[in-house]
Parts: sequence; C-alpha cells; structure tokens
Amino acid sequence: MKGMREKFMQLLSYELNAFYNDIKLRQHKDPKLKNQIEGIMLAGTRMEIVEGSFLQQHIEAVHFEVFGMSINERRLKEIKDEPDIVDWDYYNSPTIHRQRSREGEL
Repeated sequence: MKGMREKFMQLLSYELNAFYNDIKLRQHKDPKLKNQIEGIMLAGTRMEIVEGSFLQQHIEAVHFEVFGMSINERRLKEIKDEPDIVDWDYYNSPTIHRQRSREGEL
C-alpha cells in the first residue's frame, strides 16, 4: 500500500503544480483540470490511500510553493484586488544609490 500512496501523491503533486502554475500564468482556473484533480482526490480517499486532512495539508503546501502564500492569503489579496505588479522604478536606479537610501532608513 505504501508504494501506491507514493505514486498517488506524485500524481496529485504533478496535477496540482500544473493547475496552480496555469492559474498563475493565465489568471484563470481550468475547470477540466480542476475536475480531474477533484476526481483524483476523491478516488484516493474512497480507496483509503490518503485521508482528507492529509490532502488538504498537501494542497496548501503545493499552493505555497507556487504562489509563495497560503490559499487564504491569496483569496484575501484577490478580494482586496491587489495587483501582483512589481514597482520596477525602484530597480531603475543604480545599486549604489539604492544601498545609500536604505542606509538612511536605518
């Protein structure tokens, strides 16, 4: 059973990574892939390969790897409509100037 669980988790990790990376790049969820992942998880719990609580922890971990934040943090960010835009103006000045300005902040 242990070998089956490892294979199951590898498959789930692969699918979750694909799903979250697609969301990150395209800013929308692929319903087909979402349904596929839900089917995999349902099969895993029904066949008693994994427990639901373990799946939730794993989903959170993969989400954090891809987005650098928890699912709840990302939802709050979406609700607040906070953009993922980097302020590149900060990086347009030479490094020496950035270092001096940071030293003044200390």
